[in-house]
Amino acid sequence: VRRVVEGTIGGRCLFLQGATGNIGPVVGYTGEHAWYHRLGRQLGLEAARVASGLETRPVRREFSHVQESGAPLAIYEERQLEEERPNLTVRTRSIALPTGEAPPADAAERAAVEARETFVEVCASGNEDEVRTAGMTAKRAAAAALRARTIAGRTSLEVEIQVIRIGDTVLVSMPGEPFAEIGVEIKQRSPFGETFFSGYSNGSAWYLPTAEAFEEGGYEIGASFYSPAAAGVLVQEVVRFLEDVKRGE
Repeated sequence: VRRVVEGTIGGRCLFLQGATGNIGPVVGYTGEHAWYHRLGRQLGLEAARVASGLETRPVRREFSHVQESGAPLAIYEERQLEEERPNLTVRTRSIALPTGEAPPADAAERAAVEARETFVEVCASGNEDEVRTAGMTAKRAAAAALRARTIAGRTSLEVEIQVIRIGDTVLVSMPGEPFAEIGVEIKQRSPFGETFFSGYSNGSAWYLPTAEAFEEGGYEIGASFYSPAAAGVLVQEVVRFLEDVKRGE
């Protein structure tokens, strides 16, 4: 994506992952790198098309003169307007998100140790499929143990939110993999003219599903550290944070 955009219109292309905890590519899990390059070119060309139509400078079109052609043509020139240099503001704020339930940490640790020992034994067999299956089982058991240790005896986890403001444009970022609906709602409720949202930033905090997603279940729900109420708390607190930044607080 970045190579296509920079090669087409110049400049530097910044790629933000966004809120994609429940989103996949149009074509994925093929194992063929050609598909990744193809999708990257498609996205890059679309981004370049949109960017080439944007006007980022404040200008005014003023009448210059009449040029004779098949009919008299009015010729206009662009005059760049004076503008104040936008202020740069960077703020961070910790938000406490309610945690979900987890199995006892001791039991999860024992299961992780057993899965790891099984993996070591299977590796000696040389059977590629069995090694892959045992490896993934051990990896999942280790993740479950980490989840159990992290939220054991806790009712909430602190998540650091970062806001970078440039004029009336703001970038909100957070660790972890928030679901798409969370990013959409924050952008819709933001007091700024342009709001960008990006997860996977400044560390890891695992999946953050919406409340509705907990009713559907799935891998992301089982791997999440949070309760169904966490997404609503996050949106509310981030919007409040943005309003404070807008006021200069």
